[in-house]
Amino acid sequence: MESEYEADFALVSGFHKTALEKLGSIELELLPPAGRVIVMIWTADGIIGNGGLRYFFESDFHDGTPFTDFITAYAAIGAVDCANALRTALTLFPGGYPQHDLEERNELLDKLDDDKGPLGLLDTVFFQSSEENVGLLAAYLRVHQPEIDAFLKDP
Repeated sequence: MESEYEADFALVSGFHKTALEKLGSIELELLPPAGRVIVMIWTADGIIGNGGLRYFFESDFHDGTPFTDFITAYAAIGAVDCANALRTALTLFPGGYPQHDLEERNELLDKLDDDKGPLGLLDTVFFQSSEENVGLLAAYLRVHQPEIDAFLKDP
């Protein structure tokens, strides 16, 4: 029998896959607002889960999505600890935002990222919230199901 987590994972993963197939790539501006939140968090959680906040901040998102939009998205699904951790992580950068120069940004990340460094400590918030975030995303998707269905049915 499928667990609640497995059902939630399948629901969110299925939407993410279908949305990307429909769009051909991650073009957030083409998604309805709820779909945008789901794809953003699913993508961010995957990136952070694979390499921590360092991996998340190592480069810009190809569509130019500001990092601050992810704070809003985490808050929208109720993942307040992750939203706050991401907000805190941004304060570690000069001016509160990652440098445009990727070499300069990665030099700073080298200083911030180890298990006991500030990014490493913030990573634990995401690692500990990963399973809960799947449930929050699934609940968010269910609440916004009409909007999601309309997007998926639209040619």
